[in-house]
Amino acid sequence: MQIPTDEEIRALHERYAPTPEAFALVYTHCRAVCEVAELLMEAAPGGVDAALVRAGCLLHDVGVYRLMDERGRIDGSRYVSHGVLGHELLAGRGCPRRCAGSARTTRAWA
Repeated sequence: MQIPTDEEIRALHERYAPTPEAFALVYTHCRAVCEVAELLMEAAPGGVDAALVRAGCLLHDVGVYRLMDERGRIDGSRYVSHGVLGHELLAGRGCPRRCAGSARTTRAWA
C-alpha cells in the first residue's frame, strides 16, 4: 500500500469516529497540525517527503477513536496509549510502516 491520499485518510477517520462530533474534533485537529507542518516545510531545505509528512499529520491521532465510547467520550485515563492504538490500527490496515509510525510517536508530557 502506498501513502494514503487525503480522501482515504478522511474516510478512515469517518469510519472509526463513533460520532460526527468526534470526527469533527479529531479530524479538524489533525488538519490544523497538517497546516502548520506545511508552513514549516515551505521554510525547510529540500529532502522532505511532503506526502509522508502530510499523511502523518492527518493520521497522528487516529488512535484516539479507540479510546472513545459510542457517544464520543474519551477514556482520559488511557489517553497516552492512543499512539500505540493508532499504530496498530494503521498497520493492521496495511498502511506503510513509515506512515503508520506517525501515530506511534505520541508522547505523554508531564
